[in-house]
Amino acid sequence: FAIYNPGGTTNPTDDLVWDKETGLIWPRNANLLGQQIWLDSNRMCREMELGNRSGWRLPTVEELSSLVDPSQPNLALPAGHPFVNVQFGSGVPAYWSSTNNEIPPAAAYFVNFWRGAGPQLVGLMNKTISDYRQPEIDAIVPMLILSPTIINDGRKLYISPQPVSYLNSDILNFPNYGNSKLSGVDFQKMFENQGGANLRFLSALRMSATFPYITPNTTLPTHPPIQIMDAGISDNFGITDAARFIYSFREWIAANTSGIIILSIRDSQKLLPVSEEKGNTFIDDFTQPIASVYNNFENFQDITNDNLIGYARSWFKDPIDRIDIQYLPTTYLPILQKMDSIRQHSVRASLSWRLTTREKQGVVETLNTPTNKEALDKLVKLLN
Repeated sequence: FAIYNPGGTTNPTDDLVWDKETGLIWPRNANLLGQQIWLDSNRMCREMELGNRSGWRLPTVEELSSLVDPSQPNLALPAGHPFVNVQFGSGVPAYWSSTNNEIPPAAAYFVNFWRGAGPQLVGLMNKTISDYRQPEIDAIVPMLILSPTIINDGRKLYISPQPVSYLNSDILNFPNYGNSKLSGVDFQKMFENQGGANLRFLSALRMSATFPYITPNTTLPTHPPIQIMDAGISDNFGITDAARFIYSFREWIAANTSGIIILSIRDSQKLLPVSEEKGNTFIDDFTQPIASVYNNFENFQDITNDNLIGYARSWFKDPIDRIDIQYLPTTYLPILQKMDSIRQHSVRASLSWRLTTREKQGVVETLNTPTNKEALDKLVKLLN
């Protein structure tokens, strides 16, 4: 290590440290910003000026781990290191890295100089929706639009850190028609004077995940009350929202990209053979109309979504590629096939908040099926 003192002060906390092995420059003060959550750490590093220079960032987990001396007990810093105010020890907060951890989601890797590196939840979802605005603009996190359904009139409620009223821009094609119905309502615009930007992200997520008896519909404090239901009642796979987004920015996308990839991650197969009904009882015949609607609900949506993407070829001339990652149960499909008609058609990932060991195993196994491997290979090829 070499110590660099660009400001010429005698305070060691103003110094920089040059790691000659990796070429990285570090602040000598190892507690420069104090204890922060991951999002704030990321932002504060980008905005920081130290040693007459800007352009700082959170290190990757590999860069942070390069400071560790594996010969030391508990993977500590090397003996004689030049850093000051190092935070370490059992129960002491660790140091964030910029590296995301895939499992569990919404997690990042950290390094504790007393016990090494590991993943930790970063509380990314315990924020207001407005807290994600700048991270989305800076491309730290992807843009996310939640779109639960308004039961009162069937429209969507668009919840996003950014203004999203442009998703209704298709009505501008008929300026002389005064009976157009907006497909969705911008939550932040509607509740601008009631602190809509302060909605917790977890609350927005809950509004998009209703289920009878288990997680009932939510109600907004309006007059009359607005009832909110699961986003899936309108479009279970978000294709209509994606098509509206593409249409709104079609000129920019055409000018700045080489095309579009529409990636759908499905909890069920899209194409299934028509099964023969055998041995129907009187009860089966009596409930058949209801069961038919339930079983074909996603089929109706799939047909509509395919039409939307097909029509997009008339106003977007660059390539549009579609890839489906589908849940394909491999271990308990024979069990489902012996059950009643509704469960026979419900060959899908569990909707439970808590997955069983078998269900977790099914999710892992489905990624290794030939169909999904082929889809992932296609995705990699397109991105390259």
